Amino acid sequence: MRTAPHPTFLAATLAVAASALLPPTPAPAATSARLGAAGDDRASDVIVDIDGNPFVLGTFTGSVDFDPGPGLAVRTSVGAGADLFLAAFSPTGSLLWLFTMPGEGDAEIQTTGLCFSSNGSEIYLTGALRGTARPSSDPGAAPLTSAAAAGGFSGFLIKVDPSGVAAPGGAPGLDWARLLGGTGEVIPRDVRCKVFGEPIVVGQFRGAAAFHQGAESPVTLNSTAGSHDGFIVKFTRFGGPYPDAIAVGGPGEDSIESLAYQGQGDQIHVVGAFDGTVDFDPSRAAERTFTAAGSGSDAFVATYTGADLAFRRAAPITCTGAAVARAIHYNNIGSATPEFWVGGDFEGTLQSGAMPAVTIPGGHAGCFVSRTTATPDGLGYHGDPLVMHTPGEATLTSLYADRSFSIAAGGSWSGAGQFGAGAGSPDRERLLAEGRDGFVWMADPDGHIAARRIGGAGDDELACLAAPARNTVPNPTTGTETFAVGTFHSELAMPGGGDVLSSLGGSDAFLVSGYLWPIPELRIELTAARDAVTLSYRAFRNHDYRLLESPDLAVWSPKAEWTRAAGTATLTVPFATVPGGRMCYRIEPLLP
Repeated sequence: MRTAPHPTFLAATLAVAASALLPPTPAPAATSARLGAAGDDRASDVIVDIDGNPFVLGTFTGSVDFDPGPGLAVRTSVGAGADLFLAAFSPTGSLLWLFTMPGEGDAEIQTTGLCFSSNGSEIYLTGALRGTARPSSDPGAAPLTSAAAAGGFSGFLIKVDPSGVAAPGGAPGLDWARLLGGTGEVIPRDVRCKVFGEPIVVGQFRGAAAFHQGAESPVTLNSTAGSHDGFIVKFTRFGGPYPDAIAVGGPGEDSIESLAYQGQGDQIHVVGAFDGTVDFDPSRAAERTFTAAGSGSDAFVATYTGADLAFRRAAPITCTGAAVARAIHYNNIGSATPEFWVGGDFEGTLQSGAMPAVTIPGGHAGCFVSRTTATPDGLGYHGDPLVMHTPGEATLTSLYADRSFSIAAGGSWSGAGQFGAGAGSPDRERLLAEGRDGFVWMADPDGHIAARRIGGAGDDELACLAAPARNTVPNPTTGTETFAVGTFHSELAMPGGGDVLSSLGGSDAFLVSGYLWPIPELRIELTAARDAVTLSYRAFRNHDYRLLESPDLAVWSPKAEWTRAAGTATLTVPFATVPGGRMCYRIEPLLP
């Protein structure tokens, strides 16, 4: 076992009450990699396979070396705009392979979503395109050319096959690429796979959006009143759309931001935002209509069947200001009751169903995360929502939960952020941003929280968090290894120490990994009487502690060991008379 390197000393000769905080045992320093050069480079998504290899999706301009090690893997963007990249790395940061898609001329490419098939052998990525891009270096391969009206974006869905990569730094094969939209504008937001590798794409669209494969008859969706609506479209493993695509929207601006697929029961859970009045059952069989409560948008959670996209349930997350749900994570633990986490950001007062109302002070912006259970008629909530607020701006972009029911959320904020764990929890952490910074915000099932800043002097954004795909219970001390990607300017400081990255100009993409969870702490109240010392403490998680004593701070002898679950308890230690009338006690967490 190892113990804290900076223990708390308790002098038994004190005659008044005092308090102390046991400094946490440091987690291993975070590791990092810069992906960028003199141009503007961005990372938008990351996924991690069962072996701990992270895959990073983003865009780059100019000449960029994608090998963080001593080797070189330089790619140069083709047109005046940014090119797409998908890079695979080993757990130690070595480049495994690299896929790029160049744009022609002043083409504009955005990347939005990335996922594995269920067996991990196929990779799907999504984004939006204005202009022309070439997903394959084969001269005979057809390019992707946007046909969206009025300068809008067309979406794309690409399937990459990495099985043929022969050497580190090589390029994987392109299985197929599909343009989404026709003359309508389509902006995909997320992609996930069904059990047999069939991708599901969600996002928002405007106008008459066509989804088709080659000469086949297209699947067409029409938005309402010229505004953006949300969409769900399923594809086969060969790139053809299923005909049961649906649109969700009304006369206002609506979008579907993220989805989670539940294999047990074949259900698709989606989150997003709606403005005005929207019927979430496009078939009109159930007429599940909601109207936004405030002057802006409300967030929502909705569920559809995977087989035919039939409506199952929906619930609004209402807000007096504006709210949007941007992330959802389904806990695949084998429970018969669907359970997932929902996160987003809002202004004003937020409430839905049994969830306690949460109010952000006037003019501030906040983020929320809530543990949720799907029921036949809506949603149920577990405990108070986790809340972070700031006098500046705050955006939540990503979250995941591990098998210990601990939750990690990431995003960006400006100003003095206060990170909490619900209205009933005393735990709060405060972080000050330099301009705009990224954050990782963590909480365990008991409501203990920790927040970490990822940023520096410039404006920085955290785009996505991910954990290894292996389905194991995390280490109780360090938690789950967390991977984060995003964009930074100037410099990027790592949580928990480590090297500071410096930008090479413009904006650079980053990949950070580390154990960023809360570390066990012990809050102590000391009361010294004539013949005893009473310690009242509050332990984090379920950890063992050891009491040692020393008359001169030089030689420490074990006094007692005890186990306490998270909560408050007391321990009375007999006072020992030694020369000089002094005895010191030390509390140490016993860590594996």
